[in-house]
Amino acid sequence: MSLDPVRLLKKYYGLLLGAAVVGAVLGVASHFILAKTYPQFTSATTFAVTPPQRDPTVSVAEAMTQDELLRFMGTQMAIMMSTSTLDKVLDDADVLATSWAQDYYYRGSFQKQNAEPDLEKLLSVRQVPQTNLIRLSMTYRNPDDAYAIVRTIAKIYLDDIRSAGSERSVRQREVLGKQVAFNLGLIKDLTDTRDRLLQANDVTDINAGVAQEDEKTRELSQRYVTTVSSIAAVASQYERYRKMQEESSIVQFPDNIRDTAGKDPVVQTLDQQVANYRTDYSTLRNQGFGEEHPTVVSVKMRIAAVNQERQETFERTLRKVFDAEVDMLRGQLDAMRATEAQIKEEFKIVDKRKQDLTRLRIRLQDIENEVKAKTEETSRLQASLKQLELLGDPIFTRVQEVVRAQKPQIMSFPQLKILIPLGTVLLLGLTAGLVVLREVLDQRVRGPADLATMARIRVLGLVADAQEDPTRPSNLATAFRDAPTGVTAESFRLLRAPVIKGMDQAGHKTLLVLAGMPESGATTVATNLGLACAGADERVLIIDANLRRPGVQKAFGLPDAIGLGDVLNGAAKLDEAVRPTSADNLFVLTGGSAANRAMPERLASEAMSRLLAEAKGKFDRVIIDSAPAIVSGDGFTLANRVDAVALVVRAMVEKRGLVARLRAQFGECRGEFLGVVVNAVQASAGGYLRGNIKASHEYQHGSQAA
Repeated sequence: MSLDPVRLLKKYYGLLLGAAVVGAVLGVASHFILAKTYPQFTSATTFAVTPPQRDPTVSVAEAMTQDELLRFMGTQMAIMMSTSTLDKVLDDADVLATSWAQDYYYRGSFQKQNAEPDLEKLLSVRQVPQTNLIRLSMTYRNPDDAYAIVRTIAKIYLDDIRSAGSERSVRQREVLGKQVAFNLGLIKDLTDTRDRLLQANDVTDINAGVAQEDEKTRELSQRYVTTVSSIAAVASQYERYRKMQEESSIVQFPDNIRDTAGKDPVVQTLDQQVANYRTDYSTLRNQGFGEEHPTVVSVKMRIAAVNQERQETFERTLRKVFDAEVDMLRGQLDAMRATEAQIKEEFKIVDKRKQDLTRLRIRLQDIENEVKAKTEETSRLQASLKQLELLGDPIFTRVQEVVRAQKPQIMSFPQLKILIPLGTVLLLGLTAGLVVLREVLDQRVRGPADLATMARIRVLGLVADAQEDPTRPSNLATAFRDAPTGVTAESFRLLRAPVIKGMDQAGHKTLLVLAGMPESGATTVATNLGLACAGADERVLIIDANLRRPGVQKAFGLPDAIGLGDVLNGAAKLDEAVRPTSADNLFVLTGGSAANRAMPERLASEAMSRLLAEAKGKFDRVIIDSAPAIVSGDGFTLANRVDAVALVVRAMVEKRGLVARLRAQFGECRGEFLGVVVNAVQASAGGYLRGNIKASHEYQHGSQAA
């Protein structure tokens, strides 16, 4: 169920205002009573906690995080409330002289074991929000006792942290000194190791050594490329010559071989002889000797013989020179390959050297990093040691008592500024809770909002209580006709729209208007809804099917005559029983004569089904009024014969449980359940209904006046 807070406030405004006033009065009375019977005084002291004093070049945010500061403050608060601190407090003479301590003396002996837990309950230590302040306080009925105890706790706490801080400082200096000495020794060992590694690898600068080996690698690479290229060229020439050497007959030697063979002395001598004989031949021919002359023939034979000898000698020399060239190429190739192998070996040596130097460089870098880290750590330790020597007692300097305890002059409890609002809020809250509880437990339907949240329940509309209508219609059953500008008539105009829409969408013509309980106003809704539909130019028939207590005839002021009971009994026909009303397009079928109304079982007969079928053929809309569902089964009987059903409930009378049960039962009937009409809704239960009624009336009648 949903509650409208504005409606509740308007409804219970006087009660809530009275509860607030009474609560304020109770708060004032409580103040004076408690001031006499249970006064409380609070004495407090405040400590400021600061971050540790460190290197002035380091910001406070870097020196100590907020979490670290909070942990430190928590530790100090725990020390203030610790058993050791409270034991010393309970041994102090000023505390033992208080009236509070007198309550714990038994036979002249102070019972510390009983006093300590009670004292811990009276004390409070907390951090002041959003600050670095710690507040220690005690609340007690005697202001002198509270002041004495808080002052003593502060003194003992400060003395304890000063003493503990001094001892802790000495121990810390010893630990830091040992750590500094250890780090210095470790740095020396690392430096010695670095020097030995450099000496063992015959380098003074590891980076220069690596660069030197890189240069050797580049030189070897260039030599290797040149050698491999030369090997390829010589090998190619050697293979070509070797194949020529293996051939049985050499067709043609290379030009360079022929040139070399032509320069052989023997060949040149033979060439000279040939040239001399040719000169002799030319001389003889010039002297007139013929070709057949014996001297010319002899010279020609010598030329041929020397040419033959020269050719043979040249060929032998060619072969000899060629073989020598092949041997020379073989030797060059072997020498170059030997050089290639040597370069490869040198590559291996340089590469191994580079690997050794690289590993050495990594090792030296690790040593340098470790030396650097240890050096920085040693610098920090030495700075901390120097700071400890300068400060001496760091914790004591970090906690200062900034507000000393004072004897309280004003009561901390009770206070009017607290008790008056407290009394007001408590009583107002209790009253509001009872109001809400009453509203929640009230299961009556007060307005459409109470049904809107229920499952499968659709609210078709509401009809305001007749007392809320300024036009005051004399006959509520015909208010739509008698007071067309009234609020009641407007309610039925608003109701007409969803009803017609729901019926027309499904092609329905017959509508059963059924009340849950007697006096719910189903007849009033049926008659006014009929008038509203007739006013929209529809031929409407209203059937009074409440044969037990018919009311439609009385609503329209019709004389007693034949009606529904007579038609169902066969004593009359529908056309004979239907009577017109003073409203255009509206017709009524009353309950009928008293004798024929005595059999409501006929509503379940086939005659009733035929009657409804005939009425649907002659009228645009048929509205049936029936006996309330809670006292008669006639409504459910008719719900299985009509097209649609609308349930009427009276506000502030019927309960939500009844509506839910009836909705479930209608879900099993033939007629479609259109929804619920909430009748006689009061303005106090409708939230803004009163304002709406007033605005509607002023608008209607203001328009008329204009």
